[in-house]
Amino acid sequence: MNSTLTWTHAVTQTSNRVFAAMHTLKKLQHFLPRHVKLHLVRSLVFPYFHYCSAVINDMTGVLADKLQRSQNYCMRFVYDVRRDEHITPFYIQSNTLKLTDMRTIKLLTILHTIMQTKFPEYFSDTFEFNSGRSAANTRSGSSVFRIPHHRTTTFNKSFTVTACRLWNSLPASLTSIHSRPRFVCALKKHFYERMTAMG
Repeated sequence: MNSTLTWTHAVTQTSNRVFAAMHTLKKLQHFLPRHVKLHLVRSLVFPYFHYCSAVINDMTGVLADKLQRSQNYCMRFVYDVRRDEHITPFYIQSNTLKLTDMRTIKLLTILHTIMQTKFPEYFSDTFEFNSGRSAANTRSGSSVFRIPHHRTTTFNKSFTVTACRLWNSLPASLTSIHSRPRFVCALKKHFYERMTAMG
């Protein structure tokens, strides 16, 4: 974050680190089997995308696209795909989610943890169901959250508003899951199936 509360520097830094790592891996591109390249990218490069991913979720569309192009570059390396070739089928083939879905899963997982543990209280007390119950007073995930009243674009992109909106868009079969591991697994399957359907 910089003095203007934007993520330009952070995104640029992440992209630079990704391309620097990929520059090293590309030297081995024609000597490694595909599954090894995919494993190397996931273990050595993708962590750059995951770092503070829930925090930067309010970045602009331009910055989000910049990060996505970086991830696309990684996948093109793995499958040796030309820049003019559609890349989504290779995400599907490798069972790899795109960055927007990864950040969404991270946000929803944090909210799920807050609901289940009721901690920290200053966060759990800000989430309220349409039924009037606070997330701190229930362990049920089957209710719909009330979207906090907001007037500014900044608050509209805040964690509280974004998390509530994303949670309310999930099917009840997901929001009713109490176990965190099962919830995360079901989330990944949900977004992977949606990506597959969209092609």
